[in-house]
Amino acid sequence: MREKIRFFAAHHGVTNLYHETLTTFWIRLLEHVVSTSTVDLPLWRRIYVIVEHWTKRRPVEANYSSDLIKSQAAREKWVPPDLLPTPF
Repeated sequence: MREKIRFFAAHHGVTNLYHETLTTFWIRLLEHVVSTSTVDLPLWRRIYVIVEHWTKRRPVEANYSSDLIKSQAAREKWVPPDLLPTPF
């Protein structure tokens, strides 16, 4: 995912697009929910349902303070949440 986002950004001439903490957080959240989900749907459909559900619940804002998620440190490397711990 990291490489694809960076490639996409470079292709479109966008700098400073990639954010390590946000990317890692979403990938870990998806992996956790998919692995603990009992829904009998194809994987692609489960991921779609998960993203639709979780984007409405605003998990990033629930787990990270605005200052931390906007920091350069969080952009460059994985930083654990400072508001709520995650189970993943």
